[in-house]
Amino acid sequence: GTTSVGPADVFVSHTWGARFGDLVAAAAAVVQPDQYVWCDIFAVRQWPGNGADIDFSGVVQRSRAFLLCCTRVDLHDKDQLAAAQAIRDKHEKKEA
Repeated sequence: GTTSVGPADVFVSHTWGARFGDLVAAAAAVVQPDQYVWCDIFAVRQWPGNGADIDFSGVVQRSRAFLLCCTRVDLHDKDQLAAAQAIRDKHEKKEA
């Protein structure tokens, strides 16, 4: 039999300015049928006010891969750049 629940293989996220359909299309293009996806927008509240809710470091470290979908990144938006850099840094730390 198959199961629909298991430890995350792929952490999936997108920038707040991106379209949800782009995230789905990107995930469909790269995630294998036997992999489990942890999608941040379904797992935690997405507004500021509680740092623990938007700290994904634990699940990123336990995932074998991550997918960050950026329809566009405003290079002048410090929040978008900080989020992308934090995820990149966590991935690089995991690889070391």
